[in-house]
Amino acid sequence: MRYLRAASWAIEPLVALVFVTLWVVAESGRRDAGLVGFIGLGAAIALSRRAPRIAFGVIGATLLLQLFGIGAFHATDWPANFGIVLVVGFATAQGRVARVWIPLVLGEAAIAIAVAMMVFQQDGFVQWVGSARTSAPAFLLLLALGTVLVGMTWGMGWGIRVVSRLDAAEVREQNAQARLAESEVRLAIAEERDRIAQEMHDVLAHSLAVIVAQADGARYLRSKRPAAVDAALVSIAAAARGALSDVGGMIDSVLDGSTTPQPGLTGIPELAASVRAAGVEVTVTEAGHPGALAPAQEVTVFRIVQEGLTNALRHRGRGSRVAVVLDWRGPGLALQLVSSGSGDAVPREAGRPGRGIPGMIERARLSGGWLSAGVDDTGDHRVTAFLPYREAPAVVAA
Repeated sequence: MRYLRAASWAIEPLVALVFVTLWVVAESGRRDAGLVGFIGLGAAIALSRRAPRIAFGVIGATLLLQLFGIGAFHATDWPANFGIVLVVGFATAQGRVARVWIPLVLGEAAIAIAVAMMVFQQDGFVQWVGSARTSAPAFLLLLALGTVLVGMTWGMGWGIRVVSRLDAAEVREQNAQARLAESEVRLAIAEERDRIAQEMHDVLAHSLAVIVAQADGARYLRSKRPAAVDAALVSIAAAARGALSDVGGMIDSVLDGSTTPQPGLTGIPELAASVRAAGVEVTVTEAGHPGALAPAQEVTVFRIVQEGLTNALRHRGRGSRVAVVLDWRGPGLALQLVSSGSGDAVPREAGRPGRGIPGMIERARLSGGWLSAGVDDTGDHRVTAFLPYREAPAVVAA
């Protein structure tokens, strides 16, 4: 395509070369052949695409020289002036002129001047038509012919111009669609990457927090309660195995495109038990009867509770308290986690914002609800979320 586009620029110069060559060959041997006129019109044709204004300027200069007898056409070579119509057609088709009617006006004016000089000024032409008495009818006839030819080539050029613009617009639209499709692919990849990163964060952060808390507890109790060390090691092994299984499942799902089983509401008691075994007092309270949540919403509830318990274990430490309230009354699930107390907290590193709270907010938003988190006036950390119930499908009467 690039080579075809480059070759298209040679069309007008090639036409000009053929035009000049044919006229020079046809008029070779004639003493009064208008060589300067041939070259002038050929130059105008060659420039009609790249510089249409200059091309019409060259035509004007050529006609002016002919007016003073330089390069004038005579009895046999006067039709060469109709090369002006080629300039009109090429200049109109390329669309480099701001207004499409300008080549038409300039072409008609140039043809009229050329025809007038051919008929009324040049003796050779009068001899060709027979006598001076036939000059006026010949002028009208040639002017009409030139006007028609200029109009036809202008119309063809205008049609080519319109089609070219339509093709260019179609190409631009195709390019825009290709860029949009590429952007959508990149966005999908980025969303998938973010989803995987969030899942990895939720799984590993919780498991590692439990492992760290159990290891610290075992280290403190090693001298006073040796039997508790075995229980802590069992919990550490279980948490590590669970994390490995979850991460392995996520990696397998990425590689083979399968879907890994997602946790739901039934996993919350086990989640609370694992954090409770790590030294945090966890209470789970439910009000009302569970409503209809979509499977994705159940995953969101589980991840929010998991992240809330993990943050309590990491930043308030062993000996702290977390109250989890699931309120099913109303148009959706109202979820609240309140972390209080201060145990052996792990200080958070400055300048490294975590993914936990932003991830919870994004999960709640994608599930059709909202979430807010922060420290209240009493110093407790409070996470409040709301997820609307899934709408029941409409029943159509038979």
